[in-house]
This record gives sequence, C-alpha cells and structure tokens, in this order.
Amino acid sequence: VGMFNVVDLHASENVIAVCEGELDTLVMSALVGVPAVGVAGVSQWKPWFPKMFEGFDRVVVFADNDLKEDGRNPGMELAKRIKEDLESAVIVNLPMNNDVNQVFLDGGKDWLLERAMG
Repeated sequence: VGMFNVVDLHASENVIAVCEGELDTLVMSALVGVPAVGVAGVSQWKPWFPKMFEGFDRVVVFADNDLKEDGRNPGMELAKRIKEDLESAVIVNLPMNNDVNQVFLDGGKDWLLERAMG
C-alpha cells in the first residue's frame, strides 16, 4: 500500500493535506478544494514519505479521531507520527469519532477549509 492521490503533490506549492483513507482524501481534494494525499493508517506511513513533502510550507494532517475500545486512537497515532517526521506538519483535531467525510457531511467545507489554510 502506498500513498493515495500523489498527483495532488503537484497541485500546490504551499499547502497539502494528509488524510487517513481514500474517501477523506477525495473529499478534501475534490469537494473542499485543498490538495490532499491519503495514507491508509499509521502502519502505512513509510520512512521515505517525508521526502515527498519537501518544499511545502504547511502540511495539514486530518486523521480520524476514533477512540477504540482498548483506548487506542490510531488516527491520532498517525498524526503524531507524521508530526515527528515533518517540521511543517500541523495536526487538525477533528471532533471525536469523526473523519473528514463526516465533518464535511455535517457542516460543509468551511470548517475544514479554515483549518487547512490556517
């Protein structure tokens, strides 16, 4: 499994979003209007991925905020891992038990766009 929607790495020179999953990536890119790539989860973040983000002023991480029964939150684990690897990364804390798609469906693009653009 690789990174999804890598074509968007060439759609902007300043800002790129990183989403957890393909659907959230498509929502962010096509409906919110922020170039985005997707990662399938924390175990799919590869050591060479940070090189893909060189030159971006702002890498905005929109990971799922799902608390599991065992107390883990894999989406936040992914976000923290990306932040450790990328100085330019900014983590957006989505509402609990939400992902990009659900936030978009509940309230439209403005909330996501505002956080993406800082």
